[in-house]
Amino acid sequence: VCRMANVLKSLGIKKGDRVSITIPNSPQFIVVFLALLKIGAIAVNLDASLSAHQLNERFADAQVRRRVHRRL
Repeated sequence: VCRMANVLKSLGIKKGDRVSITIPNSPQFIVVFLALLKIGAIAVNLDASLSAHQLNERFADAQVRRRVHRRL
């Protein structure tokens, strides 16, 4: 979790940022989620099965600044 927190910090994520996570529920999801909490960022979990339009609406509603959707 500490290593992932350092990776997320190097990507420019800081305390108070809203970050969406579209990683399926897996051990990696838990590590990223806990790393975001450790930094103080707000994690917004989104279902990967949503359409692009639905995802963009949710990004706008949550005022997401960063998106974590790739394999880390």
